[in-house]
Amino acid sequence: MLSHDAETRRATILCTVGAQTSAGPKEWELVQMLSFDETGERLTRLDEFFDSKFYLEMVAQIHEKGERVEERKEREGEGR
Repeated sequence: MLSHDAETRRATILCTVGAQTSAGPKEWELVQMLSFDETGERLTRLDEFFDSKFYLEMVAQIHEKGERVEERKEREGEGR
């Protein structure tokens, strides 16, 4: 979803972002708020908000998955 206000030179974007990770597919929402200069051609500010709890959990899952892969490789003699 995109909301644009030419008078205040601001735009808001609400979107869903996805990624294929080692811990499986992940998807989350984020909001971006953009401000532009008087010409409307240059971005002067970008504020972004997302679910930080989800993000931290996702990073932990990816890290954990990576450690498990490395442990398996070491057990199988591939980690040399």
